[in-house]
Amino acid sequence: MKKGLVMGVSITMILVLAGCSTMMTVNATDQHGMPVHGANVIVDGEHIGQTPTASTRVSNFIGGSTSITVSADGYLPRTIEAAREAKAGPIIGGFFIWPIWLWTWGPRPQQNVVLTPVPLRPAAE
Repeated sequence: MKKGLVMGVSITMILVLAGCSTMMTVNATDQHGMPVHGANVIVDGEHIGQTPTASTRVSNFIGGSTSITVSADGYLPRTIEAAREAKAGPIIGGFFIWPIWLWTWGPRPQQNVVLTPVPLRPAAE
């Protein structure tokens, strides 16, 4: 009986801890919805890569926020807060272990940042 209980608790803890974060991918598009490839992505001050494959694991902590900065040649840099959503796993798990409810509001797995082209300068006469 003890072995089954230990196994059950272990599996529950693994599932709970996995629900405390989200794998987030950042994409960049221009004003017309066309993808911008090779844009540098910084999440919470850390460079995570370039679009379209820039992804990182971020916390689902209810009191936190995630800052995303995207920059690319020919476009103005843009910083946004990640769009967030309710996470079903921690909500359900919170009925058994209430502190898990602190990780129920995390970033959406897919984030899109719309970049604006650098304005053209008028030619000098």
